Amino acid sequence: MPLQYMMLLWMLEILIVSQVFLRVYRFQTVLDIFSYQLDNGTQAFKEAGFPLQTLSNYGALIEVAIEKGIVKPDDLSLLQSWRENPESFGV
Repeated sequence: MPLQYMMLLWMLEILIVSQVFLRVYRFQTVLDIFSYQLDNGTQAFKEAGFPLQTLSNYGALIEVAIEKGIVKPDDLSLLQSWRENPESFGV
């Protein structure tokens, strides 16, 4: 399975689990390990009235990947466009 599909499935799983927790438990703040900083997710937490705190995020991941030479600066625009509209990269 291509990496982009695995990432999309993982994101969907995280969103579903997060939504279940938000509905079942009455949280004051949601702490997450990682955020892809997707506009829909950020907006959903804001509308639900839950501050979202993360240990790391997509922007920091890409920054470190560029510093370490894992990602080339030329790929930055592609990675940014995925973050802005991940649905366009799906099936």
